[in-house]
Amino acid sequence: MRVVYDNDQTLDVYTDEILMALASAERIQLTGMITTRTVNGIGYDKYDELVAQRKQMVNLARESGMRHLPDPVKGPGVSLQPPSSGKIGDTMPIDTDGSRLIVREARKASPSNPLVVICGGQLTAAADAYLPDPFRS
Repeated sequence: MRVVYDNDQTLDVYTDEILMALASAERIQLTGMITTRTVNGIGYDKYDELVAQRKQMVNLARESGMRHLPDPVKGPGVSLQPPSSGKIGDTMPIDTDGSRLIVREARKASPSNPLVVICGGQLTAAADAYLPDPFRS
C-alpha cells in the first residue's frame, strides 16, 4: 500500500513513528511526508520550526537503521481562499511541494495499487492537490 502522510506537528502524536516503522518493515510504501501549517494555533514563525522537526525526526530514524523513508516536504502554510464566484473550481491553488507530491502520487494510483492519504489535521494539502491547475505537472 502506498501512503502519503500530512500533519502539522510531530510532537503531539505518534503517527510519524508508526508510519516510518511500517515503511521500514516494508509493510507500506511511504511515498511522502508533508508538513502543513495549522491555520489556528501555530503562527508563521513556528512553521519553519515544525518543518525542521519532521526532517530531523526522519534523519534520526534513518540513523537508527530505518529504511525506505521519504524526504519530508513543505505543504501549505496558508489557507485556501474562497473564490468570489462561489465555484470550487475557481479556487486559486496554493501550489506547494506537498500538494504537488499528492498529485504525482495520485497519478500513479490504480485499483491494484491505491494511494492512501493520511491527514492528521486540516486537509489543505489534499484540497489543494484536488484543484484543477493546468500548469501543475
